[in-house]
Amino acid sequence: MPELNEVRKGKEIPFGKGTDLYIWTSCIDCGNCRWVLKRNHEKGKQLRCYQCAPKHLYSGHEIIRSRRLLNGYVLIGLNKDSPYYQMRNKLGYVLEHRFIMAKHLGRCLESWEIVHHINGIKTDNRIENLLLANPIEHESVTILQNEVKTLKANILLLEHRLALLES
Repeated sequence: MPELNEVRKGKEIPFGKGTDLYIWTSCIDCGNCRWVLKRNHEKGKQLRCYQCAPKHLYSGHEIIRSRRLLNGYVLIGLNKDSPYYQMRNKLGYVLEHRFIMAKHLGRCLESWEIVHHINGIKTDNRIENLLLANPIEHESVTILQNEVKTLKANILLLEHRLALLES
């Protein structure tokens, strides 16, 4: 068992990625320990575990019945007395990012309204990472984000080639 605040490279832990640094930290609510990306921990992110995060995000009468993942997205179950209950699917669940945006706006979302994850991480449902868009806007944003990723990768490749030529 790692010690609290111990740091390891991703390749040294079961689900880690390569040279990314991870820190063994505890949830600020329940105290359960887990590995968190060190850069996120330093920025004050991921302070709560997967089980405690919803309790912090939701308040009022939207008591969570349960929480699941579907295709990488978080689904939540709402009580029937929630004003957002009409947004549920056939099984009674609501996509968490849609619920958070609806709660932020103070109204249920229309079925055509799309909530986009700005950083591309489907489980990062902080309001500052969510963008409400219509289908055309969402497609444009997605295309532009993909082009930026491609251009950044090309820049890195060209910088590497330039460094090789200069040496």
